[in-house]
Amino acid sequence: MKLPWSTGRSAVRPETMESLSTKIIREYPEQIFERKGDAAVGEKGGKTLYSIMITPLTAQEENTACRIKNEIASSGIIPDIGARNSITLVRDIASKMVPTESAIPYMVAHEIAGCGALSMILNNKEGIEEIMMDSPTGLLSVYHSVYGSCMTNLKFSSEDKFRFMINRLIHKTNKEFGAESPIIDAQTYDGSRVHAQTSPYSASGGVASIRLINENPIDLGRLMELGTITPEELAYIRTAVEAGCSIVFAGAPASGKTTMLRTCAKFIPKNERIITIEEDLGELSGFGGIFNSVQLRGYEKHGKGSLGGQVVNALRLRPDRLIIGEIRGAEANEVLFGANIGVQFMTTLHSNSAVDVVTRLTTKPMAVEPALISMLDVCVFMRELNGTRMVEEIVEYRWGQNMETSDMKKLDAIPIFKYGKPEKGAVIGSKALCRFADANVLGKKEALGRMTEMAVDMTNISRREESSEEEHIQRYAGVIR
Repeated sequence: MKLPWSTGRSAVRPETMESLSTKIIREYPEQIFERKGDAAVGEKGGKTLYSIMITPLTAQEENTACRIKNEIASSGIIPDIGARNSITLVRDIASKMVPTESAIPYMVAHEIAGCGALSMILNNKEGIEEIMMDSPTGLLSVYHSVYGSCMTNLKFSSEDKFRFMINRLIHKTNKEFGAESPIIDAQTYDGSRVHAQTSPYSASGGVASIRLINENPIDLGRLMELGTITPEELAYIRTAVEAGCSIVFAGAPASGKTTMLRTCAKFIPKNERIITIEEDLGELSGFGGIFNSVQLRGYEKHGKGSLGGQVVNALRLRPDRLIIGEIRGAEANEVLFGANIGVQFMTTLHSNSAVDVVTRLTTKPMAVEPALISMLDVCVFMRELNGTRMVEEIVEYRWGQNMETSDMKKLDAIPIFKYGKPEKGAVIGSKALCRFADANVLGKKEALGRMTEMAVDMTNISRREESSEEEHIQRYAGVIR
């Protein structure tokens, strides 16, 4: 707790209000699937619910809560917004001001030290990938990694309070959501990403999406348990990574591209110098041996702060490999130019299919030169199917001899895996296996045997054998370069 005010921004101050910002609705699961802290996920009437298991306040209790909130706010206490210990401390203070057991201290704590409904979810966020608001005073919903879309029993009491709590969430940025900035992209105090719109661009008066950063990223074993990817596919991707192939993880929004990129980046040899580039720092954190990571500012399209500019800057820092959070514009040319001079890359890209990746790259706004397209080696295409995110196919791009012209008819997209199963004869003839064999001075059959051994290791990871994930990954480390 700090004294005096550390900032003059109104979103940080626990301002006095005649009513609370958040209302809890009496809507709880009849069948509970999972309970974490104050929240429970379950089912009621065929609907999947994510409910804060707190009894709603009566009108009299809300008046008491507002009085206690105003007293604490007037005392000069300044919490560290969103911090769990700050919320706990304010809750303890409020508890001493309430004669009977009630939800008043809980509500007051999230009003003063949190972000109302948002921090109620964020403090119980295990499994939550996204928080969504379709209107300022409508019920919030969440996307759960296991149970999918869930309606919550939380809502904001007014449009003003919706905007106020969004600003609280992003108070450490230099941005403010409101009439002067009705559309905003920003990063929260915990690294999560916020996109919000208000009038006149939102017909409902306000809409927001908060993409949460997972503090405990999904590991290889969990991906296999969920059916996202098979051990054989992981072994192939590891071979491609170690052999220095450039890889794009493609798919629709929220199909699992970034999760797969983060996970497969574990296969990068430890001696490599890696530079990551992303718009908001956080999604690509956690890699060992990272030299530099660059945070972009807003939607700047040109200059040294743009995504393309940062790719050029990164190429001057002697990287062995670039990891770019996402490519979607003119920076694609710089990324593929880097591959042309020997700096391989891993990135994500929105696409409808593995073949469509090339169409997106060669048309505006990317407009990559045909000669540079030949630098792309592998596409891991992700899709959400029946609530499960999975690798639909893995494709290698092979090119004809006339790629110096603009004729794209020489392109071949060769499926290596489809729905987890290898295409007949595709792996033994794959570009990744050939490069892996050459780098290790192996014959193709020997290299295939090594890949098979890697798949067994991946299987052991999924079975949670005694050896750690890192030990399995490093079992064959050092055989390349």
